[in-house]
This record gives sequence, structure tokens and C-alpha cells, in this order.
Amino acid sequence: MEAHPIPSWNDAMDAMGHPIFLHDQDYRILRANRAYLEQAGATLDQVTGQPYWHFFPRGEGPLPGCQSAMAKVSAGDAGPSETGCSETSEEIELPDGRVFHSRSYVVLDEQGAYRSSVHILEDITDRRYLEQAHHAAEAKFQAITTAARDAIVLIDAEDRLVYCNPAFERLLGYRANQLAGAPFHDRFVPERHREAMQAGMRHFRESGGKTRVGQQTEVVAIHRDGHEIALELTLAPVQIAGRWHAAGILRDISERRALEEERQRTLEDQRMFLAAVSHDLRTPLNAITGFLDQLAHSELDPRQHHHVELCQAGSHTLLGLIDTVLELSRLEAGRVQLSEEDFDLRAFMDTQLGLLVPLAEQKGLHLEWSSGTEAPFRVHGDPVRLGQVLYNLVSNALRFTESGHIRVHVERGSSEHELAFTVTDTGAGIPEEDQPHIFEAFRQAGPALARKEGSGLGLKVCKELVELMGGRISVESQPSHGTRFRFTVAMPPATSATPLLYTPEEAEVDTSAPVGTGLRVLVAEDEPTNALLVNNLLEQAGCAQITCVQNGREAIEHWQQASPDLVLLDLQMPELDGREALRIIRSQEAEHALARTPIALITAHALEHFQQECFGLGCDAYLNKPLERKELWLLLARIVSGPVG
Repeated sequence: MEAHPIPSWNDAMDAMGHPIFLHDQDYRILRANRAYLEQAGATLDQVTGQPYWHFFPRGEGPLPGCQSAMAKVSAGDAGPSETGCSETSEEIELPDGRVFHSRSYVVLDEQGAYRSSVHILEDITDRRYLEQAHHAAEAKFQAITTAARDAIVLIDAEDRLVYCNPAFERLLGYRANQLAGAPFHDRFVPERHREAMQAGMRHFRESGGKTRVGQQTEVVAIHRDGHEIALELTLAPVQIAGRWHAAGILRDISERRALEEERQRTLEDQRMFLAAVSHDLRTPLNAITGFLDQLAHSELDPRQHHHVELCQAGSHTLLGLIDTVLELSRLEAGRVQLSEEDFDLRAFMDTQLGLLVPLAEQKGLHLEWSSGTEAPFRVHGDPVRLGQVLYNLVSNALRFTESGHIRVHVERGSSEHELAFTVTDTGAGIPEEDQPHIFEAFRQAGPALARKEGSGLGLKVCKELVELMGGRISVESQPSHGTRFRFTVAMPPATSATPLLYTPEEAEVDTSAPVGTGLRVLVAEDEPTNALLVNNLLEQAGCAQITCVQNGREAIEHWQQASPDLVLLDLQMPELDGREALRIIRSQEAEHALARTPIALITAHALEHFQQECFGLGCDAYLNKPLERKELWLLLARIVSGPVG
């Protein structure tokens, strides 16, 4: 069996990837491996016996570290290390930008006399570049996080704080050297939130750092002095040295939250103010319109009848203004909820615009409407809000048009789920400089149009409603040549199989007939003029007995004694208001198993939440002031025809 050959020194050195060479005490090369010769660009014969700086690494003399080691050898101070060699380490940067790490060893014989020096050169250019890049990145990170106004933290998978920037220190009142390694959630999260936050960190660890990257959430942190701070947290995972960490950006939103709370209080105050104003305006308006209605049904000469009609028109205009202000307040407070139903588009147009035909005819104008061939017959959406937009736009066109026509057209929009409407008139037009502001509140177009009656709120309401329905509205106009409003709404084709016609929820009733014959009615109303009006209307309706009281307490007492067929309660009364009286009556009916008495609330409060609250308490009808004869007649007819509910 052949013995394996023993590798020579040259074979072993040539197998090394790093340049290696040996030199004597005068720095002359004794041996060199292949990697060194490649760097030197020479053969072994050429380099042997020559000072190594003539070849590689080139220079004016020996390397500083090497020279220092040889000086110790000459002085007899080169003691051996544990390996038997004295080692020197240094870095060399070549003119071409490469960097080498040189390790040189002084080899001594058994008597401690110098034998040779060995140099091993390692190219560390890439490592140095990576280190420099790392240091640069670290410097950038430090600069950015130090300058950041938001607090920045780094938390490891064990919930320990690894890093925080100065903004975090300022935010929570700590110094960084007090926080390193601190359990983050135990230190900074209120106890009531701690379990949920720690569960989130457990999920973070178990999922390998998976989280909702970039998503924001609101959290609460504890300041060093104990008070709580509302924060907005943006979280992202980052892997450092093979381990997942959570990087978080924290922004103080205490001021923003306070402003939002103040805004909500302001909106609530505004809503309550408008409710109070609405009530105070509708209460006298109820008397005005009610007695005007009675005058209109009495014997008048033509001139008197005309005067009454003018007064009725003025009262209706005032009521429309009140409703517009309330609608705008609901829209701005986000309290308007769209209904969802299928309805017939053409029947809807006929019904809505048919209401305005008499107004057009009075001015000698032609009002017409049409639909495109691709417009769906039936659509799905909110016909009431759509009707408000059309009514406002067409009534505006009628008000500002003295001759010619108003045309309304509907067609399919840019998709099958969109309707596009245009309302075109031949009126005075809108000056170009006013058009960008026409949808702002209290803005009217130019001096000529400003002389027309109107609040300047109708188009603002139109814009808000259109956007609520997923559309947009625009205007095109040229003074003296008319105006065109365009708007779109998101209303897909109806899905129901049965064609549904849009019909207002109204029933026909003869308001001159005594529909309340034989009824015993209790009226609770503290305002004498309105009490007189309701009494007169009930008398005209043929009611047999009408009792008027001034507050809810008296109403409950009379109800207990007389068991009337119908109770009409004003919502706002002294001592006991209508809602509380309603609640007590319904409670006593349930407690004593009494028959349900029909109860209606007559109120100047027109806000929806009042209606919803009262229906929740058990009222059967909710009649707004100004009280309309038709609504009262319909209620009385329902009472006479059978149980209400």
C-alpha cells in the first residue's frame, strides 16, 4: 500500500487564499505563496531576496508595525507569545483604495534568536465598506430620530425597550439611561390596557414579527409623573441580528383629541341651539299658518283671499328656511342617514317635478323633464334625499328665471351604478367670478340675483346631499344666457323583481269633512294661541269633547279621570313635558293592564332624534309645528277607523 505523499510547504501555502510571505531581518523575501505573487505581479525568483515593499505592498519602506517589531528584535525585546511567536497587527490602505489587514509574526528559535518574520495579508476592503456603510446608516438613523418631533421606540420580542429617541424622553419625562432594558408595557401602559397590549406582543413573537405594518391605532401611555397621555401609534416589524423587534412611532394627540372633543361639544351646542331656535320659530309660526288656514277656509272676498294666499306663501317660505337650516346642521354633524329602497325613477320624476308645475305656470314658464334611453326604469337609493336636491335646484331655477323654460334630464352616468342629472334654465345666469363659491353657505350670485329672496343655503345643502349619495355637483353658467347644474348620484339599478312606484307617504282626506265626529280629545298645550288653534281645528273636525290643559301633570290627571279617545301633547311644557307625560301614561297602562290610549305629540322640535326618542317611548304620531290641517285630519281618521299602531 502506497503511503500518501506529505504536502510540501509550498503546496500548503499556495492553498491559502490570503497573500503570505516570509522575510529576514533585513526585510528581504525568503518565501511567498501564489496569492502573494499574484498581488505582486511577479515570480518567486523575482521577489526572492528583494525587500518586500518593492513588490507588495509597495511603499517607501517596511510597514510601520513590521518596522516596530523588528526594532524590538534588534533590541532583544521580542518575547514569544503563547504560540511561540510575537504577533503584530495593522491595517494598510493601498493607493487604489483597497484595504488589507496585516498580521505579522516574529519567529524565534529555541534559544530565542530571530529566525524570520511571517506576514499574512487579508483583503478587508468589502468588510471596511460594510462597516462604513453601517456607521453611516447608524449616523443617519441617529440624526433623523434625534431631529424627529415624534417619539420613536424599538422594543425587542421580550417587550424590553432597546432604543428611544429624545422626543420619547421629552414625551414621557424620562432619560434614555433610565429606560434601557425596561419592560415597556409594564412601565408605560396603564394597567387596564396592559393585558391586551401584552397579548399583542405575544402574538407578535409567535407570528415571527407579523403585524399590521403602517396601520395606526390610538393608545394611552403613562407619563413619569403619573398622568396619562393620548398617543397615536404606528407599528412596524424589523429584524435585527436575526431577531424580530417592534419599531413604533408615537405621536401626542392630546391636543387633537381635546380639539375634537371641543368640536363635538360645539356641534352638540349648535344642534341644541338650532333645536331651540326651531322650536321658538315654529311655535308662533304654527299660530300664523294655522289661523291663515282657517281664514282661507272661511268666507272671504277675492281681495281678502288673495291677501291670505300671500301670507300663506310667506309663511311657507319661512318654514322652508327653518327646514333648510336644520337640514344643513344635520348634514354637517354627520347625522343624516340615507335610506335604501327600490323605486320607479320616472314616476319619481313625475311626482317631484309635478309639484312645481303650478309655480312655473304662474310665471309663464315651461317646466319639462326627460330621461335618456339607457336610464334604468327602477333604481335603488334614497328618493327623499334625491327629491330634496331636485326640488332645491328646480325651485332656484324658477326663482331666477323670468321667461323661457326649465329642463330636467336624467341619464345613466359613467357606470351602470351612477345616475347623472342636469337642470337647465334660461334665467339671469351666474357671473363667472361667483361660480366657484356658489355652493358655499350664505353665498348668492351677484347683486342682481342677491336681490331675489333666498337664504343662500339651498345649494350648500344640495352639495352636501349629493356628496352623501356618492356623487358630485357642478355648475355652468353665462350671464343673461342661463345656468346648467349637473350632478351625479350613486344609484344602481333596482334588484327587486316587482316594479315599485315612488309615491309619497300621503293619503287623500277631505279636510272639510268632520272626520273626528264623536271623539273626546285631550289637548296639553301651554301656549294660549296654539291651544286656541288646535281647539278650533278639532271643533271643525267634529270632535265631541275637547279639553285643554297647560302642562303634562294636568294631562295625566285628566287622562286618569276621563279616559279620552285621543291625547295631543306638546313636547315642551312647564312642570312636566310631553315626553315625561307620555312615559308615565304608558307605564300606568302597562301596570294596570289598561287599554292603550292613542297619543300624539305636537311639537316645534323638528330634529330626527326627538322623533325617534318619542316613538321609542310609545307615541302613535308625531306632528310638527306648524300643524297642517291635513296631518291632523289623517290622524283623526285613523283614530275613528280603528286601533292605532
